[in-house]
Amino acid sequence: MIFMLLTSYFFSQQTEEPANINRAEYTQWLQNHPFRTRPHYTKEELKKIPKADRPDLAMEQNFRQIVDPQLKTVPSERLVTAFNRMQSLKNSGMYYPGSSWTERGPSNIGGRTRAIMFDPNDGTNKKVFAAGVAGGIWYTNDITTDGVTWTKVDDFLDNLAVCSMDFDPNNPSVFYAGTGEGFFNIDAVRGAGIWKSTNGGSSWTQLASTDNSEFYYVQKIKVHPVSGAIYAATRSIFSNRGGIQRSTDGGSTWTKVLYNGNGSSAYRAADLEIGADGTIYAAMGISQTDGIYSSTTGDVGSWTKLNSGTNGFPTTNIQRIEIATAPNDANYIYALVQNGGSGVEGMYRSTDKGANWSSLTLPNDVQYGTEFSRGQAWYDLTLAVDPNDKEAVFTGAINLFKTTNGGTSWTQISHWYGGFGYPEVHADQHAIVFRPGSSDEIVFGNDGGVYYTANGTSSTPSYTNRNDNYNVTQFYSGAMHPGDGVDYFLAGAQDNGTQQFNSAGIDATDEASGGDGGFCFIDQTDPTYQITAYTNNNYYRSTNGGTTFPSITDDYTGSFINPTDYDDNLNILYSARDASTLKRITGITGTISEGTIAVALDDIASHIRVSPYTGGSTTLFVGTESGSVYKVTNANGSPTTTDITGGSMPSGNVSCIEIGASENELLVTYSNYGVTSVWYTNNGGTNWTSKEGDLPD
Repeated sequence: MIFMLLTSYFFSQQTEEPANINRAEYTQWLQNHPFRTRPHYTKEELKKIPKADRPDLAMEQNFRQIVDPQLKTVPSERLVTAFNRMQSLKNSGMYYPGSSWTERGPSNIGGRTRAIMFDPNDGTNKKVFAAGVAGGIWYTNDITTDGVTWTKVDDFLDNLAVCSMDFDPNNPSVFYAGTGEGFFNIDAVRGAGIWKSTNGGSSWTQLASTDNSEFYYVQKIKVHPVSGAIYAATRSIFSNRGGIQRSTDGGSTWTKVLYNGNGSSAYRAADLEIGADGTIYAAMGISQTDGIYSSTTGDVGSWTKLNSGTNGFPTTNIQRIEIATAPNDANYIYALVQNGGSGVEGMYRSTDKGANWSSLTLPNDVQYGTEFSRGQAWYDLTLAVDPNDKEAVFTGAINLFKTTNGGTSWTQISHWYGGFGYPEVHADQHAIVFRPGSSDEIVFGNDGGVYYTANGTSSTPSYTNRNDNYNVTQFYSGAMHPGDGVDYFLAGAQDNGTQQFNSAGIDATDEASGGDGGFCFIDQTDPTYQITAYTNNNYYRSTNGGTTFPSITDDYTGSFINPTDYDDNLNILYSARDASTLKRITGITGTISEGTIAVALDDIASHIRVSPYTGGSTTLFVGTESGSVYKVTNANGSPTTTDITGGSMPSGNVSCIEIGASENELLVTYSNYGVTSVWYTNNGGTNWTSKEGDLPD
């Protein structure tokens, strides 16, 4: 595929460049990194942690794939430079002639959504903007109809993690979007600051003042309804960066108005809300203990800490805090608090603007008890107050709950797979937004996209999936049916399992297997046999053309989305396991047999490619997370491993190996920032040449 997509323009001969960092040093750094030293859990152990989707592991793996090996961090501000360069190439006609792409959806599956906003310029209060952490900003003109259709805002924002949106009440054509999903433990993913629209969301531009490390993660953005000042809750892992930022000139300049109050040098703002009377509330502390602050002016030095230790709000064993203010009573504030681990510490309410707090009863999940976040409070935690009733509150973690008596008691109102008699709403809640003025109509954002209810005041609300053509799903892999004219393929996705595509165009899909979907395969000689993956070395097999996919392995070695390839000739599945072994599963078309093969790699495999040119035995080409490339012959028997890495090839993550006209012709790519990314050999690895051309970093 890469041979088809890269034009001859990029294949000009170049001199090999020296590797940018010693590979052994880089390998050691990777192997000691916290993202590589996590314990592996069995399926039974994971049931206690729960759940199937592991966004933290996805981000950690992505960090290893794109980190700059020299900087040891992810310079995602280079995305803007890369985007501008690719736009220039596109405008100059530098693309493969005659190529065309058709979008395939799915039409019924969304993706992780943290930002939802009703359009203030729509007098009917039906138009909604929503943004995925991948896939950009979209809008629908009528969220209330069953025939919802979404339109993408054609902009660069599809490459960024949009996590918050707000508009200027004094000039409702002005919108702001904050990027960077900073709810993870270390800098696994960054955004590119704050983006602004001056035409009601039709087009967006990056605020140059936010193209810096202060705005890597913008957790929440709010515009003051009176002053028009913009407030941004930002998080950083770096010294003296992050906190509550304020702009009084439309985003041209910013002042940090609130730091952490716990003596830490890394300022981590978790949430930001503005009360009905204009008071600004900020929650500080992500992976840190801090608290809630308030200010009536937002000025430096004007903030008061609201958890004093004597007013009912905890001062220890707390981290992330979610705030919700009552739109119809400025005195009422609710707070949902993560404990020092990753679960829920408690929920609190103040009826005097934070001077005093009372502890509330926690929701009781029918499946998991009062730890209703299932250890994911750092990730999925949301809270909202009915605009017309200060005692009615909705909250979400894995599932949704509501109270009508100010938190004295709670009712569960959804379940992530529709179990226990509750209506199904996808797991992991991130946003709860009421239609302006309504207590009944609510829009929810979660890992499955966008959901809507028209009867929120009911004791048993009903929900409708509003994901038709909201195409923000994060896919990892795909597998196509070999039959002529057969419009069927599989695709594995973050948070949304492996989907079956059964018809032409953008259409609804069926789920083949759940959780996080990894690599998938359809046997190219007998498509009756199909393979899907969960995480690590957990695979499912269909022997009936995709009707059912029972599990064939229970193995938590390997990586999160585990590098895997399938030998269609010998019906053997190969996958990453560790630096000294690969996993080998034989009998895909018969009786399954699991085993391992010994290999001598310098690190765990990041990519595996089966050669199509060896029919009687399997030849593999394997790339590692450290940047080495290996040829493994006789992988179906007693393998021989040969290091074919070029001396000038970089340290980094080998993201793809493609085989050309023979096993001697190879094209290798690296996914990291800061390295030469494209390499070519026509003699089996004896000599390598950079083919990067002027591709952006």
